[in-house]
Amino acid sequence: MRRSPPRNSGITIKEIKLSADEMPFVEYLQALQPNVIHMHYWGDCDEPWYDQTMRAAQQLGIPVIQNINTPRCALLVALHQALRIRQ
Repeated sequence: MRRSPPRNSGITIKEIKLSADEMPFVEYLQALQPNVIHMHYWGDCDEPWYDQTMRAAQQLGIPVIQNINTPRCALLVALHQALRIRQ
């Protein structure tokens, strides 16, 4: 665990390094058992991490609220497909 900056006092921050698959995210989310996940997508540099997190959430049936701060057509198509799957 990293120490939280003063502005995040009282908030636990868990750093999960990018790996070969989404299992570190699955294991962490299974232990945490969140009702929902809120994520921000900032651009190509986040895509591998973002993809693994989304796959882990999908495997566990955890809803995701996402901000796409750098809109991209491929992500918007994936979002629309994900919304259709949930309906």
